[in-house]
Amino acid sequence: MNKTSLVFYMGKGGTGKSTVSAISAMVLARVGKKVMVASFDAAHNLSDIFKTRLGHTPRAILPGLLAAEIDRERMIQLFLKETRDSLKRNYSYLTAFNLDGYFNVLKFSPGLEEHALVRALTEIMQGFPDLDYLIIDMPPTAISVKFFLLPTLSRIWIQELEKLRNEINKKKKIVSTVRYGNKEHGRDKILNRIMTLKQEYMDLEALFRNPATTTLSVVLNNDSLSISETERIVSDLGKNNIPVKSVVWNRVDDTRGLPGFSIAGSRPLSLPSSADSLTGIDTLNQFVDSWEVDASTLVERVTGSKLL
Repeated sequence: MNKTSLVFYMGKGGTGKSTVSAISAMVLARVGKKVMVASFDAAHNLSDIFKTRLGHTPRAILPGLLAAEIDRERMIQLFLKETRDSLKRNYSYLTAFNLDGYFNVLKFSPGLEEHALVRALTEIMQGFPDLDYLIIDMPPTAISVKFFLLPTLSRIWIQELEKLRNEINKKKKIVSTVRYGNKEHGRDKILNRIMTLKQEYMDLEALFRNPATTTLSVVLNNDSLSISETERIVSDLGKNNIPVKSVVWNRVDDTRGLPGFSIAGSRPLSLPSSADSLTGIDTLNQFVDSWEVDASTLVERVTGSKLL
């Protein structure tokens, strides 16, 4: 889509994903990078961490650093409106059968949250193409895994719809030829829409699987629940060719002897415990000053690549 490097911090709830996201963004902004950190979690924490009121529209909180807390309900309503409008355009004949009222059932469809978050990601990337780094503070594991698998599952479903539509068109053509001869047929709006959606999902699938531009990093603590959930994340996404590139141990001073989760070439990053609550820009700056990790090391450990 663009030159922006994407970093998704995911993992079990309560491990400190928001803190790691905020600190990573500050470290990168300090060396002159254009950075945005955005919370995709419904229980937003970035406002509390920065002690700055944030909303859906990104705002500058430091030189080179934008922050936002995505309004998931707003994105769901936008997605529903776009879907309803598209259905009404392509199936306008349904209104003759008084079926348009059934469009309201869409709000109960499964997967709406994941679709809304994908829509939010696309909106940010299109609206801010000059970012060097876009850091996403993800929701807890269940929604995050569904988010990353959404393009693949939707693409498979769309391909079956494509086959079905092509079969319908073949039969329509046979009937039309019998009735009207070899008359040229108009474009199929429904098939065109199916093909557009298929390409969108294929593009997202490629984005999530591209190690050159996209990093999935799991934030965890040194406890059995965090570790076992991280193992499941790495396994579930790996089965779908979506690699987890790194782990970040939060509130851990020494990573020696801790599991590596079979992530090839990964060197774990750790954020040490802090005696103070890591809230407020001044406190965060003091932590970054004392942390023995610079921007280059951060990027290499988390993304496996060099600082942009």
